[in-house]
Amino acid sequence: MIDDKRALLLYDIKSQSTYRKARKILDAYCSARIQKSAYEIIESQSRLDNLFHELSDIMKKETDRLALVTMCEDDWGSACCAGLPQSFRQQVQNVYIL
Repeated sequence: MIDDKRALLLYDIKSQSTYRKARKILDAYCSARIQKSAYEIIESQSRLDNLFHELSDIMKKETDRLALVTMCEDDWGSACCAGLPQSFRQQVQNVYIL
């Protein structure tokens, strides 16, 4: 469970639509990992890779990086983020360690 301060940071992101896309893709990726669906895992990884250009704008701000990390930490996301493609993890690890 994330605290109130971190929850507020989620709303400080300029591009809410990009964040929602990233969240949706991450959820699909996590679900695929739990179900061990190889095709869906690869598809989700590909969608994450394609989203990097949009995410790069979000990653420029400290609060937005924190929000992305929070996206990986909330609920059951942390276990899935450990298995995310290296390129995605490196985007976040510029400041935070997953």
